[in-house]
Amino acid sequence: MVRLPALASAFIALAIALGNLSAQDPSNTTNSGTYNNPNDCGGSDMGDWGHSIYGCCHQMPLEGPVCDPCCCGLWYFSGFGGGTFVENFHRQIRIPPVATTLETQGPSVLDGYGIGTAIGCRVHSQLRFEGEYTYRYNGVGDWFTGVETSGVLTSLTRDPAEGNLLSHSLMFNSLMDVSKPRVGCANLYGGGGIGIVHVESTIQIPATTYDVSDSTFAWQLIGGVNYAVSAQMDLFVEYRYLGADALNVIDTATGIPFGDFDYDTHSVFLGARIYK
Repeated sequence: MVRLPALASAFIALAIALGNLSAQDPSNTTNSGTYNNPNDCGGSDMGDWGHSIYGCCHQMPLEGPVCDPCCCGLWYFSGFGGGTFVENFHRQIRIPPVATTLETQGPSVLDGYGIGTAIGCRVHSQLRFEGEYTYRYNGVGDWFTGVETSGVLTSLTRDPAEGNLLSHSLMFNSLMDVSKPRVGCANLYGGGGIGIVHVESTIQIPATTYDVSDSTFAWQLIGGVNYAVSAQMDLFVEYRYLGADALNVIDTATGIPFGDFDYDTHSVFLGARIYK
């Protein structure tokens, strides 16, 4: 299976290549700052309203950071899916009496998948807000226990494990386009979000079973490249990093909390966005 870091590298290369399509040709602008050629991709000038994809085909030079009435208040629905790689799902504790000894325990998580949907609104020609739900699923390989002393790994044991790791996240995102979207043009965008993630897992090892069903605060960073197929539809590919911590894992053999686990994921998604 292709690892997600390799997919992320490929995504970055694709984003750079497509982003080069957005270089503006100065010969296509007028003194008013409007964009004259609807077939050219580019122009992040706040004045080039001319050929935005949302029916703003009349020349409307902009003065000041206000909304073009054609481009604001546009609602959209998006769906996406792709691969998810869990970087961290473990706990770390200091082992007394040596403060430099650190024990790390957790499952080795396999590559998985994620699917999601979002509803949002473009509040400015280059700014949009959205509410997003994403489901992520990963399998479990084994259970590891590693001990480090002064930063040097002194022991590592692995036990066979069975189980899965899944999460549901609800996020509020703010996203900014590098330039105004145009039909037939690629456009880079980036942003981030905050919200809540609920993680569920049951992991069986020979000695016990670990359960988690807990919710915690989550945050994410988003970067992508968008391609406007038409005035009503975009296709996009994007990378997302989701981070969360303080997930309570229970050791069912003792019935007491085993520790707080971190949950950090990398995802590469492909999707489509439909504007109303």
